[in-house]
Amino acid sequence: MEKHQSSNYSKIDPAQDPPPASEITLENILIAMQQSLQSIDGKNNYLNIRIDDMAATLDKQTTWHTTAEQAISNTEADLEFVTSKSLDMEKVLVVIHAKIEDLEV
Repeated sequence: MEKHQSSNYSKIDPAQDPPPASEITLENILIAMQQSLQSIDGKNNYLNIRIDDMAATLDKQTTWHTTAEQAISNTEADLEFVTSKSLDMEKVLVVIHAKIEDLEV
């Protein structure tokens, strides 16, 4: 997977509605997750809602839905773990990148 600089992770405003299915990419999922994590206030609700929105949108696609759904599910579990451990954003992104890279092999 192409490595991205952190400045590239600001293309989606988490306050917006989920992007159209044509804009659902692994990069945009990472962007949404990063921005969701930045707005967590200890409840984790916002992150879970955004991930569910992404999964619902992906459900309309047929080519890589199963893989993407599994990535979201696995990543959500990882994010729940790392946020409960109060780890910093950089470590969270490392976990997300590792999950996506595993899927692309």
